[in-house]
Amino acid sequence: MGDHFSIRSTDTSFLEVLRRSIGRFRTDRPESDWYLFSADARPDRRLGGTSIRGKHSLYSSGLLVYTGLSMDEMAGRVIRIIRDRLTGNAHEFVHISGAAVALDGGALLLPSAPNEHLPLLAALLVRTGAAYLGDEVVRLDPVLRLVHPLPLPLLLDTDDIALVPELGRAPVPRLRSMEAPRPPMTNRRPLNLEELGGEAAPPTPVRWIVFPTFDPGAETRLLPITNAEATFHLAGTSILNRDIWRERALFLARDLSATASVARLVVGSAASAAELLGATFHLPVGAPG
Repeated sequence: MGDHFSIRSTDTSFLEVLRRSIGRFRTDRPESDWYLFSADARPDRRLGGTSIRGKHSLYSSGLLVYTGLSMDEMAGRVIRIIRDRLTGNAHEFVHISGAAVALDGGALLLPSAPNEHLPLLAALLVRTGAAYLGDEVVRLDPVLRLVHPLPLPLLLDTDDIALVPELGRAPVPRLRSMEAPRPPMTNRRPLNLEELGGEAAPPTPVRWIVFPTFDPGAETRLLPITNAEATFHLAGTSILNRDIWRERALFLARDLSATASVARLVVGSAASAAELLGATFHLPVGAPG
């Protein structure tokens, strides 16, 4: 993927968790002896008749970036930092805040402000038959106008995983002394596409642009939007590296909004939104949750 990092852990169990998610990128020849990640992973243990959960800490470049009781969450934090490094250094792409899936040879782009429930919407769309392109950051080739998938697992909010019960993931307990991260920077857990019965799409042209707004409890519905409004939202709030692309980002947003079908989506829940989008774009219906 164009970058290298090393990780060390006090418990090899954590390395096994990482291998299940990103093991295909492993190399046996480290680039250096510098460790981007250091994990102080403490396994569960018994003291007398009492079970004591292990408390884990993750450091990146010497900074504490995770403390909690879940190796799965800690792996999610590793992958999130890797993703941010990759997208932050790859300016041959225009990076869009949002999700994307492919269906019928076209990409459905879902530009959105950061939201902890956006990956769940992407996961449920993949679960209903779409192919994966992105769950929080979308990479768009501005020349060929193709969306390229980022070859990393989805990162679901640690509580949202319960809305996909067939995954069989146990809930993560909380220590009272630990302050939960504020949305949208919540704890995440990695989810491989194979667990959803899905796969990554090849580079795909944008055919639809739907701007989701998350309003829990509201009626989930699609609303019309003008091309000018779509251009404004796409160029003004969704392109993450517009400081690099400058006026070309505006031209790209204008052209995409003019050639794609555009709409706004009120998301009362991720499950109802996936069902509505599935019905609209003729995907099999039946997203869990």
